Amino acid sequence: TAALAMTSALSVASPSTAQPVTPVEAEIPRDGVTQLVLTVSFDSRSAAIQPPQDVADRLQVLREGVSAGQKILVLGHSDAVGARDRIAIVSLERAQALRGWLLAKGFAEDALLPAESREDREPVADNRRASGRAQNRRAEALLISLP
Repeated sequence: TAALAMTSALSVASPSTAQPVTPVEAEIPRDGVTQLVLTVSFDSRSAAIQPPQDVADRLQVLREGVSAGQKILVLGHSDAVGARDRIAIVSLERAQALRGWLLAKGFAEDALLPAESREDREPVADNRRASGRAQNRRAEALLISLP
């Protein structure tokens, strides 16, 4: 895999420490106009990106979507541990970290919509278990077709 570049603006975990990719990251049409393409995971209370092993393939899918006129929507998520205000902050930081990472990978600013925080409102796993909380600490890049 290609080496991951470090920038001073954001933090990237080394590929050797990246966590396994969660099943939610499969390319899933959400509502006919949105497609989940990339999910990155995070350690607890962290916004350091842990890209999946197949990140090059997923970046190519994003590039193809942008070339076809789609936009990239980046959503940040958190587990349900901690104070409400901290959950809101860390999930937004995660979305902003992924958005910044995509910009560093060469995506144009106008291809990316503003980063959004979904806090702990859209879990993909049970927050009562450590493994579930780990899956819920994520940011997602979705391709979206705007009217």
